[in-house]
Amino acid sequence: MTEQVRKSLQQMKAEYDQDRHLYGKVFHHYKSGDDFQLLFPVWSEDTNEKTAVFVLCAMPWLKFERPFSVFKETFVEGPAEAVREKADV
Repeated sequence: MTEQVRKSLQQMKAEYDQDRHLYGKVFHHYKSGDDFQLLFPVWSEDTNEKTAVFVLCAMPWLKFERPFSVFKETFVEGPAEAVREKADV
């Protein structure tokens, strides 16, 4: 097993700033049809992987975590109504 080098605070800050405009916004999940709010990222100490922390808008006490890259692939920015309007254009 190879030992991974931990990311520096500057590297994590740069990654945070890269997606800062997404935090606090609502995203729509195509498969479930539900809206979620992206709260913030966290980094795994073991793998250095950036993970998205988000909540279901209808039940904000339900917190979820998913790799950030997967989150960006499976969610589209905007609530369900806005996503449908964009698709109709």
